Order: sequence, then structure tokens, then C-alpha cells
Amino acid sequence: MTFGINTFLFKSPFTNESLPMLSKFKSWGFDSVEIALEDSSHIDPKALKQALADNNMVCASMCGAMGPGRDLRGSKQDQQNSLDYIKSVLDVMAEVGTPVLAGPLYSTVGRAEETMGNCCRTFKNTF
Repeated sequence: MTFGINTFLFKSPFTNESLPMLSKFKSWGFDSVEIALEDSSHIDPKALKQALADNNMVCASMCGAMGPGRDLRGSKQDQQNSLDYIKSVLDVMAEVGTPVLAGPLYSTVGRAEETMGNCCRTFKNTF
């Protein structure tokens, strides 16, 4: 069994400047980290991978940060922004070796059930 911690507890956004936090997390007994990646440009995947290795940790998952303008149930532009964001996070995950993308990934915070059909159509047409 391993124990992990989510970066949202301490830093938002998590950036290259946040990487020294990993040694603190390790000293607290955590083996893994879940990174809330608000924007893929905030982190250098190679530097993240090295910092994880230096601290004998893994990035067990990354979680989506679906803020304003990212909503698979919203406007066409919001849907495209969401897809672009998700793809960029997946690219970082592939480089770091992170196996899980945690959600929810379909919308910004809140509920808007009347727009759920947009989400389904967007994913159907994407994959």
C-alpha cells in the first residue's frame, strides 16, 4: 500500500517552482503525489520526472482543473478549450509516466444537466 497527497492542498497552481515541495511530502511519509495540473505550460515534464525520482516518489495521478472556459457541456469554444486542455495534460502524463487522469473532466464546478448532451456529443466525435 502507498500513500499519496494532492497538490491542491498546498499550492495552486502547481508549477516548476513548486517541485521542492515533493521532498517535504516525502518527509511526511507520502510515496506518491496527485498533481492538480491547471495548465500544462506550468510544469516541465522532464523536471517533474527528475524531482519525483530524486525523492523516490511517483505521480500516481493528475487531476483535471476544469475552470472557467473549460466545459464539455458548454459552448463550442468551451468544449474545444476542454479538449485541448485534456490532451495537453495527457501529453504531460505520458512523459512523466503517470497512469491515471482523475476527474471530473466534463465541466466547470457546478451542475448543468441540460447541457450534458453537449458533453456526450463532444466525446463521441473526438475519440
